[in-house]
Amino acid sequence: MSKHMSTFTDSIYRNIQLKHPLSTYNWYTPLLDTLYNLFLEAQERHNTRRTLTGRLDFTFPTAYPNSCDHLFHAFLPSLIRTFSPDDQLLYFWVREQRDSEHPHYHLQLWITKEHYRSFHRIFQRASVLWCQALNIPIIRGYVTVNKAHTIKWHKDSDLLNTPGLTDAFRHAVYLAKTIEKNKTPKHLNLYGSSPLKKGKHHEHHTHNLSSLQP
Repeated sequence: MSKHMSTFTDSIYRNIQLKHPLSTYNWYTPLLDTLYNLFLEAQERHNTRRTLTGRLDFTFPTAYPNSCDHLFHAFLPSLIRTFSPDDQLLYFWVREQRDSEHPHYHLQLWITKEHYRSFHRIFQRASVLWCQALNIPIIRGYVTVNKAHTIKWHKDSDLLNTPGLTDAFRHAVYLAKTIEKNKTPKHLNLYGSSPLKKGKHHEHHTHNLSSLQP
């Protein structure tokens, strides 16, 4: 059963400035809440260390002849398996679609910065696995890396006063914007994330098209 997805229209969320005064974005509140809880989870898991967080974007060839419905869901576990348990991986993904016949996906990742200086190696792995999932030659262009941020956690640090947190969160909430989500078919998940310990989130959420309020 779908539930109503409330829309967040203010510019400040939990004392964090989300947008420029001239920005026209609004966001779905459940997506904002999930992203915020993932930052809290990263703070708990990576406490006194550093978190590397950033976004990968996945697209399909323009003339891709096959169904795109379940390809990302089949691909994601193969990417997750490439991370070590020591990386303390967290993730959040969302499906979007503009005027194209094919959707695109955004994937936000959080890992400890013990073994990674940047997203370069992650991007390379994701590019190979995505092309394999599409059954096309391994070529560039269908996976892109958006800006990555480093968050420096300190013992008992306040989430709102943690270096790098505000910029990283403001960048991540792009995934929660309301636009480009109304084309999600009723039988597909709009978004999902790694499980959270706080008991406020289920790993997979489905929202029927009728539940999305512009």
